[in-house]
Amino acid sequence: MGRKDQQVPDRSSAVGRLAQALKDGKRQARRTYADMAKTSSRYCAATYSRAASGTMLPRREVARAYALACGLDVEVIDGLWLAARAASRRVGIERPRHSATRPRLIYDIDDLCVGLGELREREGAPTYAQMRQRAAEAGYEVSTSTLQRIATRNQVPTTEHVLDAYLAACSVSPLRRHEWHTAWARARQRAEDADHARRDVARAEAQVAGGAGVVTAEKAVEILTHARLLPVEGYRGFRAPWSVKCGGCSLVRRVRIADIVLGRLRPCRQCQSKERAVARTWQALVEGIVPLSQQQADVVRRSGYRGLQQVMGIGTLLFEASDPDAQEVLEDPSAEWRIALEKDITRTLGTVPKLDVLVTSDYPLN
Repeated sequence: MGRKDQQVPDRSSAVGRLAQALKDGKRQARRTYADMAKTSSRYCAATYSRAASGTMLPRREVARAYALACGLDVEVIDGLWLAARAASRRVGIERPRHSATRPRLIYDIDDLCVGLGELREREGAPTYAQMRQRAAEAGYEVSTSTLQRIATRNQVPTTEHVLDAYLAACSVSPLRRHEWHTAWARARQRAEDADHARRDVARAEAQVAGGAGVVTAEKAVEILTHARLLPVEGYRGFRAPWSVKCGGCSLVRRVRIADIVLGRLRPCRQCQSKERAVARTWQALVEGIVPLSQQQADVVRRSGYRGLQQVMGIGTLLFEASDPDAQEVLEDPSAEWRIALEKDITRTLGTVPKLDVLVTSDYPLN
């Protein structure tokens, strides 16, 4: 008769749940650790006892051997072991934004490091000596220190040979290695692109700053003004996001001075939406899609629309009148065409537009 088992210290933890499952299986099978050691000569009774103690996480192969010796479902024990392994490594480690083990989801170097690290975890965290042996059996030479740095996310495989060696060490089949190669190449390309972008920004700042070395707040405000933007907070740096107000619609957005200098600043979406809405509605007036009286329709067709100028939320419609009668109709705030235009724009944008009209003439004055 074997000694009575000690209770698992914390049965609510992942390691405790694994230990309790092992103890329950041993009790149901009515086995002793000595019997189990005789069944499998690979491990001694003390090893099995420690595996079910709940004070430490046993090696995966020990948990599997324990399950086989007691007639337990190896897949169930394997699942508990993986959960315990993940829980034991969770403290102090930032979780990835998605499961990067699927190569197609890998976006950048950080994702690649997470994915390669997870491969070893999924394989049961074999020792680095075991991983090196697996790689050697597959025909790849790699050091245990290299495997360790990759698995702990401190190094990216530098060559395809090293990547293949690591994948073989994690028992990834040759058929699945191609997608890992694609993910590796994609992540490296993004890293190179990011490095080129950083160098471009550094060169641009040096060029704008001149002898000053860095772009000053005064120079940054000058650049903003040329871009029709107004600062709403203090300048924080050439590369730093800066809260600014659009000079056209007063929308507050975040921009970088670097993006303005390099021509990468995206147009204001709110201004663009308003400009497109006005242009579409004016075209509908010209084509007669929006009904107008004959006089108003004639004026619209022979007048030239030159665009929308926006300043601090107020839009000014720019027209070129072909004759005095057209100019009079265009400048009339209660004109039929203007009411129809504002109504259609309001329906499109969901807000009542603030519009003025500026008319220039291309006819001779008496």
